[in-house]
Amino acid sequence: MAVVAAALDSAHTGGRELGAVERRWVRDALDGDAAAFRLIVEAHHRPLFTLAARLLGNVEDARDVVQESFAKAYVSLDRYDERHRLTTWLHRITLNTCRDFLKSAKRRERASGDDPILERVDERPGPEEALERDRRAVQVRRALDSLKPSYREALVLKDMQELSYKEIRAITGTPITALKIRVVRARKRMKRALEAGA
Repeated sequence: MAVVAAALDSAHTGGRELGAVERRWVRDALDGDAAAFRLIVEAHHRPLFTLAARLLGNVEDARDVVQESFAKAYVSLDRYDERHRLTTWLHRITLNTCRDFLKSAKRRERASGDDPILERVDERPGPEEALERDRRAVQVRRALDSLKPSYREALVLKDMQELSYKEIRAITGTPITALKIRVVRARKRMKRALEAGA
């Protein structure tokens, strides 16, 4: 992780400079440099894991999906178009892998509320606060699960991943107007579901 941070710092983390660093990693990985692909994984693992965990509602499934997504990315790295951001391409692969997982019969039912992304790890709450936080996390998870998949994807990418509509369009292939409508409707349905569960 320190290597990634150093590489990103040396690139001044500006969009153009970061893109150049990542394009170099891709080229090196295509030339057989395993360390270069490891840098790609380290730089993008956290946001992709967060996306998968929020869409799937389960940490173990999210780990499996992200691992599979990186395997798919590695195999198809020669098809990556350098005119686009690497993060957009990786998000698209992860989103499609999540969709495939949700459609497959392999999905195991697991306890609701298994979403550490929704928990705050920076403080140690008392027992009452912990219970309330856990109750709220379960409500949010159930409300997310109650949304249509297209609404859940749009809401997670916009409000939780904090991507722009332009980025979401690049990931999903959905027109921006349709994305905006989905986000507005998803927010309303989430609000109703949370108020009903309060």
